[in-house]
Amino acid sequence: MVPEAAAGAVGGVAGLAEAAEAKEAGNAALRSADLPLAVERYEEAIAACDRALAALEGQRRTEPKELANDDLVYYEHQGREGFGIVDMAHPHFGDYVVKDLGTADIVKVKAGKYEEVSRRFRRRELVAVPRELFDTRLACLNNLTLVSLKLAKSTLRDEDFVATVKRADDALAMDGRAAKALMRKGASLLVLKQVKEAVQALTLASHVTRGKDSEVERLLEAVMVAKGKSRGKGRGKRKGEDEGDGSGEAAGRRSPSPCSYSSSSDAPAEAPRPAGRDGDAEEADDDGEEPLIEELPRGPGGSGGEEALAAAAALALAAAAAALWGPGLWRALALDGEAPELEVEL
Repeated sequence: MVPEAAAGAVGGVAGLAEAAEAKEAGNAALRSADLPLAVERYEEAIAACDRALAALEGQRRTEPKELANDDLVYYEHQGREGFGIVDMAHPHFGDYVVKDLGTADIVKVKAGKYEEVSRRFRRRELVAVPRELFDTRLACLNNLTLVSLKLAKSTLRDEDFVATVKRADDALAMDGRAAKALMRKGASLLVLKQVKEAVQALTLASHVTRGKDSEVERLLEAVMVAKGKSRGKGRGKRKGEDEGDGSGEAAGRRSPSPCSYSSSSDAPAEAPRPAGRDGDAEEADDDGEEPLIEELPRGPGGSGGEEALAAAAALALAAAAAALWGPGLWRALALDGEAPELEVEL
């Protein structure tokens, strides 16, 4: 009879091999623009990862015997489950404090009526997650978000953009700072006119990419204007504009800083990154395209009352949604081109 731990190890290795094969098939389907097949293959890969994870549960008592700080783990707590890292290891006492990778919060439990304290997990309650399994599963989720956004672009149906948001949330549950998932979520929320939520997603994407991704910044520019904020106010005039209207920006301006928002509610929260994994954000070259939204419409006399601001927000949102389908933006979102971002998620 095969020992439980050995059977778990064999099952885990087999599951990882199946996941890698299915992911490569999904990548090939995505390259050939066979989107339904790409979805099928990526979902197969995720299911294989989950089978591998379940198989590994049988060996968690023996390999490794102890966990260390920053080790990847899978946990269950009060009816929910997720991926995390060991935030504080106390192997001599046999317990561990875990930080969830999606929320960046320490997993806590109630102690009394109002207080919460860090949950102390016993070793047998945690599954040590191999880096390869984690990276493969996250890459498939990120690519499913890409495929979903491609499909939504082709149909322009609200339910397909809602599906893209759901796909992005699945990826963000594993890594709350996955920049591409945040950007695609923000773009979909903008189309769905969920401006506040789009601001939150794109602000964090800008923070993660340090303001260096031009399309994240362009999308954030659009959504901030739709929210009724002019991020470029006071930065100068475009060539040929009236010097006194105060509405322009200098031509060829740099992308706005992710730290320049006027509302503290827009400030991004920090989240941990799995140790040993690079971020999925790439530095995008500035292609010199015009911003999605040129300027915020102004009320009489250059001042904005409530009606003027409401009209401005409506016009800006409509313009943002229309401009969203421009080739430059979708190219940067990896919706056009021969190899859509697969170099990031391989």
